Amino acid sequence: YEGAMAAMTEGVPDLVIADCSVPGVDWKMFLGAVRGGETTVPVLMLSAGGTGALAATALKSGAADVLYRPFIPDRLVSKAVQLLARASASA
Repeated sequence: YEGAMAAMTEGVPDLVIADCSVPGVDWKMFLGAVRGGETTVPVLMLSAGGTGALAATALKSGAADVLYRPFIPDRLVSKAVQLLARASASA
């Protein structure tokens, strides 16, 4: 978490992919910190599972989308390309 936030002070990435299942990391706090930086970078949250409630909370907290594991790697690439295209179209 700290490393990701420190890296964002050096330059804003085109896309953030974050795992909301990492022990000891509050993903809502992470999203808040990313959004608190006034950045519009899309954030794709990965989850080991969950309910529609998790996705709804993530989206309300600023995530661009949520992808549940297990997933096919092509699905991750496809979702990343989609989010990058959406971000460049709105820039």
